[in-house]
Amino acid sequence: MEKFEVDLDTESIWFDEAWRTREDLAKDIKAKLEAGDYQISQPSQAIELLNQSLSQMQVLSLRIPGDMAEALEAVRQETGRTPGSIIRQLIENWLNPEDEEAEAADAPAEEAIPEAEAENADIQEAEAEESAEAQEAAEETPAAEEGELPEDASKEDAPAGLFGGTGKKKKR
Repeated sequence: MEKFEVDLDTESIWFDEAWRTREDLAKDIKAKLEAGDYQISQPSQAIELLNQSLSQMQVLSLRIPGDMAEALEAVRQETGRTPGSIIRQLIENWLNPEDEEAEAADAPAEEAIPEAEAENADIQEAEAEESAEAQEAAEETPAAEEGELPEDASKEDAPAGLFGGTGKKKKR
């Protein structure tokens, strides 16, 4: 059977470049038969799928806070979709989160590569900056000879056994 898109809210199906209801499809089939055109398999499949889809639906009602209703209305206006179709999509995503991950994984590699390259470049740039800052700090700090503490440290700051340290840090 050919795949058709069903709109559950308007109880219609996308067929022959238009949204068609059961009544529309029945009229088309009847007109074809009256004209002696017996090629009615596709409109018959469409009406069969629409009937099947609608017979399997269950009606749910829900109460939502006003701010959530306003947000839903904003999405409805932005997308042109019905509240029911938006909520069904959200429920489907909630129940099948791996489907979203699979869709993301199936995205063309060409789209992912520039993003990954840009992210990689940002990371490399940040690492280079950190490395340069660390090198500058090392150059500015006078090197202590082996067995000597830096000028601004005391023996209590050094770990026990190193630089003659006691391992007992002073409270400052």
